[in-house]
Amino acid sequence: MNKAMPWQTSPDTKVDRRLPFRNQLLVFSFVAFFVMVLLTPALTFSGTSEAGEGSVLRQLVYLVTLVLLMAAVRPISDPARLLVIPWPIVLALAWCALSLLWSVDVAVGARRLVLTVAVMWSVFLAVRYIPYEQTVLLVRAMLIATLIASVVAVYAFPEFGIHQSDEEVDMKLVGDWRGIIMNKNIMGAVCALTVLFFLFGGGKMPLWIRWPTIVAACVFLFFTQSKTSGIMLVGSVFIGWLYRAFPSRYRSVAVVLLFTLFTAAVVFLAIFDWRSDTLSTYFSDPTAFTGRMAIWTTLLRYAADSNYWGAGFGSFWFTADSPIFRYAANWVTRVATGHSGYIDLLITIGPVGVALVVFAVLIWPVQRLLRLPREDASEGALPMAILFFGAGHNGTETSMFDRDMLMNVFMLLAIALIVRISVARESRSTRRTLSRRRSLASADSGADEHEGLLEHLR
Repeated sequence: MNKAMPWQTSPDTKVDRRLPFRNQLLVFSFVAFFVMVLLTPALTFSGTSEAGEGSVLRQLVYLVTLVLLMAAVRPISDPARLLVIPWPIVLALAWCALSLLWSVDVAVGARRLVLTVAVMWSVFLAVRYIPYEQTVLLVRAMLIATLIASVVAVYAFPEFGIHQSDEEVDMKLVGDWRGIIMNKNIMGAVCALTVLFFLFGGGKMPLWIRWPTIVAACVFLFFTQSKTSGIMLVGSVFIGWLYRAFPSRYRSVAVVLLFTLFTAAVVFLAIFDWRSDTLSTYFSDPTAFTGRMAIWTTLLRYAADSNYWGAGFGSFWFTADSPIFRYAANWVTRVATGHSGYIDLLITIGPVGVALVVFAVLIWPVQRLLRLPREDASEGALPMAILFFGAGHNGTETSMFDRDMLMNVFMLLAIALIVRISVARESRSTRRTLSRRRSLASADSGADEHEGLLEHLR
């Protein structure tokens, strides 16, 4: 029999006097964890528009917050409370661990895998035992604080809040806003996520808070010039609205229709390319996509040469014997990621790993969302929009299964919210079933007593 957490007990359950402390510890640990996630890009900034490597403070904070979260859920009385990571993610992590057997740098890969597991465990522990509404409220508060601090950085400290010419390899970035995040692409994602959290997520919110925040986030997003985040935000808002508006029995049809439209767009581009050399010329240009084509072609050559086994989890970038130095000798060797989550997974854990991660992070949670009833649509719209945004964002940026990368954490948060919604729904269903059984038992007992009384009178 599953044991309820102290703050999940029913009104007729004896109140644990230690509840406030444990609840406060859980919330404090979650906030500390999330603040570190938001500050990590700045703490690891290397001055080359990329995230740098290594931070003792960063690793220590994650370790401490994980220990505090574990303490808050009292695993000694029930160790099963720690088993919160969904099985598809555990399966993908197992493959990541297996890939260390052929890793080009086992020590670095293992350290990054441990950090990734710690981050995942923290997210699922916190969201599993903090109510949905409180989780969303806490994240909203941290996002709006980040936005306000970033606006202050842009106007009061432009050398900090705006990309400068004396520290950039790519001069096209000069003048783009980056706020306190120190990277315009990550800051663009923060702005987009702020819009999604204030549009969806349920709960009542004053209009004078909701709409000014959304407008401010959109304006800041524009000045970051983060095209991927801007494009994906439009699609994510549409997906969230679609999910919330359609009844559960029509959602799958709507998703299929959406993918059909997407496929039609790809076919249209293919036909356009066949009739004109415009696209083929663009995609063959190494400088296209702000240099991403040069990075991608280099990484795909390595993937083919490795027979698609990959370099091992977390073992390609920033390692002593990184394969990148054998495949490039220019600025490509100085980037921190492949600017595509899917390609970075391909060059580290191979096609099998890519399939497992995509299933765990996208397919499995989305199918759970599609099966939720209409009554949960207001809560389910937020994680649906986040996952759609993350899936597209990883096309040109890397975050999936990448330690504490901001978008990775938010995708994990979305999955954890889906699990939280499902668990709450199952709990409500169980309570309704038990209530009906008690009512029937009470009715049967009353009928038996009535019949016994009639028999006695006879």
